[in-house]
Amino acid sequence: MKISFVILTWNTLGRLKACLGSVYSSPIPHAHEVIVVDNGSVDGTASWVSETYPEVMLIRNSRNLGTSKARNQAVSIARGEYLIFLDSDTVVNGAAIEALVIFMDEHPGVGICGPKLTYPDGRLQYSPRRMPPVYIPLVSRVGFLRKRSKAYGHHLMHDFDHKSVRDVDYLISACIIVRKEFMDRAGGFDENIFYAAEDILLCARCWREGWRVVYYPHVSVVHDYTRLTAGRPLSMLALRQLKDFMYMKHVCRDFERLAGDEGPVPSQ
Repeated sequence: MKISFVILTWNTLGRLKACLGSVYSSPIPHAHEVIVVDNGSVDGTASWVSETYPEVMLIRNSRNLGTSKARNQAVSIARGEYLIFLDSDTVVNGAAIEALVIFMDEHPGVGICGPKLTYPDGRLQYSPRRMPPVYIPLVSRVGFLRKRSKAYGHHLMHDFDHKSVRDVDYLISACIIVRKEFMDRAGGFDENIFYAAEDILLCARCWREGWRVVYYPHVSVVHDYTRLTAGRPLSMLALRQLKDFMYMKHVCRDFERLAGDEGPVPSQ
């Protein structure tokens, strides 16, 4: 088995339909499987998946276990050489998937790779990033701070043209391809993190294990992103996210000293 697609969903049936539709309508010239983890949805997701795509390996959780635990459930049964993690609000195409697989095959030192992400209207998303300063969660939630903060722009790599293949500190996990060998060594996602900072910690572990994290913008994937905590800065989920961020910062402190201000050396 070459590829295991892992899609996590929580009350996003409308978007999941588009995501799964794109996977199954895209010609993918490799043996692959699709694993969907339904994290306690109440919108009929599990029933729809089992009826529409009976070939999907469906994991049904009775409640929301968070991103790390739910994704690890899929990792534990995945048979692919590569894991392709997709958020349910992404739309992929076969050419992008094939290019990512070829890149990983040709670069055995790469543990994690991600394509360019765009909004549905074609605007660029800043998916490759530098390790965030401790105050980034506050800055990211306040509009005028986001616009004025040089540190925030540095974190999102505004100074990078996003047209070149390069090593980066981390990639957001809306669409990433991960080598299963690395994932098995790392023990999966850190289950101390419930939501949103798990991708940072996974990439830091990737670097620590001697693998590279690479941004590959020659292909793109649409990501119709909306922050789950948007407009609810004091919600339980938002507060849990802040707690997880502080945990991640503690675990990654050695990585930050290793990477330095400019992050890993760009690939050639």
